[in-house]
Parts: sequence; structure tokens; C-alpha cells
Amino acid sequence: VATGGNGATTVSATMFFAAK
Repeated sequence: VATGGNGATTVSATMFFAAK
């Protein structure tokens, strides 16, 4: 997920999984 090095993507993914 964070392979692209995009901090926003990492945060979004974290929030996405945390919301589940």
C-alpha cells in the first residue's frame, strides 16, 4: 500500500482499515 511512498495513501489506507 505504502510502496508508492505517498504519505496520503498510507494515511488513507490506515484510516480505511481502522474504520472496518
